[in-house]
Amino acid sequence: MKAICVSDQQGRILSVNLLKEMGKEPSGMAGAGILPDDDQKVSHIDLPPDLEKRSLLDIQQEFRVEFRGESAHLVKAENFTEPFREKK
Repeated sequence: MKAICVSDQQGRILSVNLLKEMGKEPSGMAGAGILPDDDQKVSHIDLPPDLEKRSLLDIQQEFRVEFRGESAHLVKAENFTEPFREKK
């Protein structure tokens, strides 16, 4: 199952929703589109089977989005290394 996550530059999940297909068009928020702020990223993530039955709140609180090249993955918060961020 795929999820769409909005995260900040440090990988913290600000929003997570499931992409569920309803006929030819996606339903819900995924069909409406998302306009992130300049310092936010929108990622489509394949949820591992063990996370598919977890609540979205649990995923948001217990995981971070880690970027490896162009792909994004969920990593448990306690195993996540926060990326370096330059001060503005």
